[in-house]
Amino acid sequence: MGQSITRNAKIPIGKSKEESQKLLDQTAAALAVMESGPLNFSGIEDITRILDSAVSGTLLTVGELCAVRRTLRAARAVLERLKDSGDCSERYAPLLEILQNCSFEIELEKKVGFCIDCNLSKILDRASEDLEVIRSERKRNMENLDRLLKRISAHIFKAGGIDKPLVTKRRSRLCVGVRASHRYLIPDGVVLNVSSSGVTYFMEPGEAVELNNLEVMLSESEKAEEIAILSFLTSEIAESAKGHKIYVGWNYRG
Repeated sequence: MGQSITRNAKIPIGKSKEESQKLLDQTAAALAVMESGPLNFSGIEDITRILDSAVSGTLLTVGELCAVRRTLRAARAVLERLKDSGDCSERYAPLLEILQNCSFEIELEKKVGFCIDCNLSKILDRASEDLEVIRSERKRNMENLDRLLKRISAHIFKAGGIDKPLVTKRRSRLCVGVRASHRYLIPDGVVLNVSSSGVTYFMEPGEAVELNNLEVMLSESEKAEEIAILSFLTSEIAESAKGHKIYVGWNYRG
């Protein structure tokens, strides 16, 4: 960010003697800090575009939300590092003055951390009660579906209908593979796809239809709830960027 400012000739210049002296004091303090050991700015990112997107109503991604959280945490760590400098803190007063006037949005940072695992870039189950319930139901349903299809595929294999048991996904639905000549082994099945050679059919057994329907419904519900969570966090960031807070009616549990 510093390089960008210098390259674009946007270095601030004092409009008065007092303002120029203040800027010089800040520069001197920054040099003093660097001489005593460089500050760690690794977590601080230019989140201007992200904030602009949030304010404009664009839904932020998990990665963008985590970038905001990292920057808030890292900026606060810089402040703590300067405050803990002991006798040197007086030399750093011009920098401390800048940071102490900043809002580090600790509650916002906590909300993002509660809802998202930034190491895995994943929305956590605990982010909302609905998401926790949906994912639990989906896991249980998938276990039942997987167990059913493995049993059917093993039966097809034993009957000579396939070289090895095959459970796969076609058209967003779990199914089994079976030779075209042995499709009679799944009398109530639906053909979802056929291999390029035409030798293998990918079929959804009748027993699996209801479970597959539930999986599709739960998958869509999970995506909708995840979007609701991202929307909530985006709104929180947008309001912070605009300088004020509003209540957002969403069942955040943190």
